[in-house]
Amino acid sequence: MAKFSVSPAAREDLDQIHAFISQEDPEAALSTFAAVAQMPGIGRPRTFRLPELPGLRSFRVDGFPNYLIFYRPVTEGIEIVRVLHGARNLDALFPDD
Repeated sequence: MAKFSVSPAAREDLDQIHAFISQEDPEAALSTFAAVAQMPGIGRPRTFRLPELPGLRSFRVDGFPNYLIFYRPVTEGIEIVRVLHGARNLDALFPDD
């Protein structure tokens, strides 16, 4: 079974949006993580030039289309890098250094 790990930044993101998402579906993010871990190629490839995050992809949280999971495939499954609202300035959060 494919696994997922959650980065410290993604844990902070989840803490910040938990109140909103948990009102509707408290397991939405976790169930989406598990589904994406099974099929890591399902997400959209992202073009941010981050040498420390090769293969970065994004996928919408089930039931919350405005929230995006940013992840990258790893040997055991996926690493959740961030969980963000899609209206945020993504270029500022993932700069092209």
